Amino acid sequence: MPAPHSSTSPFRARSLLFVPGDNERKLQRSETSDANLILIDIEDAVVLERKAAGRDTVAAYGLSHRERTCPLWVRMNPLGGENALLDLAATVHAAPDGYLVPEVRSAADLRVLD
Repeated sequence: MPAPHSSTSPFRARSLLFVPGDNERKLQRSETSDANLILIDIEDAVVLERKAAGRDTVAAYGLSHRERTCPLWVRMNPLGGENALLDLAATVHAAPDGYLVPEVRSAADLRVLD
């Protein structure tokens, strides 16, 4: 069994498991994987009509899995689009270990997150 993830310990990802953010069944199955990081995708893996449902699913999953053996990240929508802030607002309270931010054009883009 892998050592529990700690936010104070360094982490090097060897295997990432991308899981569609609107698919509860696949999220549940991800718990049995040997991945070093679970990345819940609400960008490319979720169609526009399901973005809100995907955000809700990600938030509920994160809140119900506070104790986990590997890091849980969220792949959000690009900062320049209308969905990025909605993604953050809906999921930040679930305390993911990190966010994958696509299509970053400059450091200024990331300052938006700060």
